[in-house]
This record gives sequence, structure tokens and C-alpha cells, in this order.
Amino acid sequence: MENSKLPSGIRQVSSGKFQIRYTGPDGKRYSGGTYRTKTDARNALAIIQASISDRSWRQKKAQIDDGQLSGKSTLAEWSEEWIRTRTSKKTGQPLAIGTQRYYRSIIKSGLNSFDRPIQTITSSQIRKWWASYRLEYPRAANSAYKYLNSLLGLASRRNAILENPCDIDGAASWEPRPKGRLSPRESIERLIEESENPWKAFFAITVYGGLRRGEVAELRIEDVIVDPNSSDRVALDIRRSATWITNSDVEVGAPKSRAGNRVVWLGPTASKILLEYLEDRPRNSESLLFSSDNEGVTHLRESTIRNQVNLARKRFGLKESLHRLRDYSLTLYAQQGATLQEIMVRGGHSNVQAAMAYQRDAGRDADLAARMG
Repeated sequence: MENSKLPSGIRQVSSGKFQIRYTGPDGKRYSGGTYRTKTDARNALAIIQASISDRSWRQKKAQIDDGQLSGKSTLAEWSEEWIRTRTSKKTGQPLAIGTQRYYRSIIKSGLNSFDRPIQTITSSQIRKWWASYRLEYPRAANSAYKYLNSLLGLASRRNAILENPCDIDGAASWEPRPKGRLSPRESIERLIEESENPWKAFFAITVYGGLRRGEVAELRIEDVIVDPNSSDRVALDIRRSATWITNSDVEVGAPKSRAGNRVVWLGPTASKILLEYLEDRPRNSESLLFSSDNEGVTHLRESTIRNQVNLARKRFGLKESLHRLRDYSLTLYAQQGATLQEIMVRGGHSNVQAAMAYQRDAGRDADLAARMG
């Protein structure tokens, strides 16, 4: 070991790693942690020395309050702590399965290079990663950076690291590109007319009901309401939603937001398609409207839905993903003269901003101008 060539305050230990020892402003000696490379140790020591100089230094605890996680814990371990303790801002409930799955996917993909002891993560490393990743995947990079910032901010507040190394101005901001124009109505109508059941009914409900994918997948026979005064008018009682834990394993819970519990009326076209489809479905009220089996017990696989959507896009030249078909539906609903509040109720939105997206330019400028006289 050639400790004589190392900067003052850093020594190489028997494992080959590099350990920091320094004198705090109180005159006492402290350990600054052990690092895999000399560069990581030098960067960490520089941060400590800077904090002493600007008087922001505070004694670093070996472990956080619960005695389990520390600066030596990996980013994935801190992620699991975040998932375990975090609650929804809107409901106060634990994070939904889909949200947990999303956070874990960020760790495995966008942040996989940082899945190591968090005390070894430096600002320069984050900047280098950001400069490259944001060019290839700008939206994913923004989400990954915000999550990294949250995790390291939590670790800093619990004194596991001296400070949060996420310091890139503007990296947590995101301005999405304007949504492109929707497919022509003729293409959407062909999708429904030429598809065969169960997908004919599946797409009809999505397009004319504006439901989310999980809401459609969890619909049951009992959720179909037929108007007693008009047998050809149908509504859907939305009370639950499906979330795929794996491709085939589904967890059933409440809709995405509080406003997700709602009754959605269908127009004549979708009502007729759904009533005809029901003639061949099980009579058990708890049977799924769309299922992988004939008895209506097993939910559709996530891949089955995705494959059908991809086939439909190729066959009919559609621009829309399944979620964008919901966009199409609510935009069409808005064009009938629906108020903003009515759009929010039909779409199951809790905030105005989400509903405002459907009051988009739909290429009607010439027609509207002509009506002005």
C-alpha cells in the first residue's frame, strides 16, 4: 500500500478501499467513510472540507435513526425505505402497487449505475450521468433525477450523508412536448367496426367511454347499468381498477384518484356493441367483462392488451396508444360542448390541469371561423 502518495486525510486499508479521517471544527477526529476508489474518497473529502470552510458542517452519524440504513446502504435499499414509509399526498394511504413498481423500475433502469453505497455518489458523477442520459431519454432522465434527488435528500435529512449531491439547476423541471394531433375519426371508427369481440367491445368502451386501461380490465357484469326507461342506453359503474404486478398477476384496488369513482354513460354505438357482447358472457354478476378464460375469472394479461393495441395501430394506421384513445374520447366529449367540470367528472380527474388537456386544438379552426360570419 502506498499511503504516502495519497492526499492527507485518506489512507488505503487492507481491503484495497480508501478511508477518510479528518479533524472537525470542534477539534475532534472523525471518520468520513470508506470508498471503493481513490477518486471517490478525494471527492468526499473535498465536500467535507468545503462544509467546514463555509460552516455548514455537522457531525456525521454512522447510521440513521432506525439503526439500519446508513451512507453505506445502497440506493436500492434507500428506495425500498422510501416505498415502505411514503404515503399518497391525496389519500394518506401507502403507495399504490403501480407506483411502487414504477419506482423500482427507475432504480433498475435509469439509476442502475448509482445502485451502490450512497456515500460514494458524488455531484460530478451525477452531472456526467445526466449530461448523457437526458440526451437519449429526456422524460425518463427527468423522472430518474427527481427520484434520485428525493432519495438522497431523505438520506441527507437523516444525517446518513453530509449533503445531497444533486445540484443540477433545472434538472427536476420538465416541459412535455405538445401532444400531436389525434388520428382522423374515420380511422377510429374503422378500429371499432372491423375489430372482433372481445376487442370490438373493449375498444368501443375505451373510445366512447374514455376509461383508463385498468378500469376497463376490472369491469364486471354487475358494473353494466341498463337505463330502465331506455333499454338501448348503457352506463358503466366505475368503482375499481386493475394494476398489473406482473404480466399475469393483478391487484384490484380503487381507481387512480378519488374522482375515479363515477358512472359513465355510453352513446348509442358503444351501448349497442356492449349489449350484443353481453349476450355471450357469463351471467354471474361478478364475472369479468373481459377475461383470459371463458368463465370471466382471470384478468387479461398485460401483454395481451398491449399486443392487441399494437396490431390495431398497424392495421388501421393509428397514432394512438391505448391511453391516447382515452385522450381521443375525452377530446371528442369536450367538442360536444361539455363544460370543464363535466370533462373532469367523466374522465375521473381530480384537478383542472388534467382536464384542460382535452380542450385542445382539433383542427376545427376553419369551421369555427366560418360560424363567426
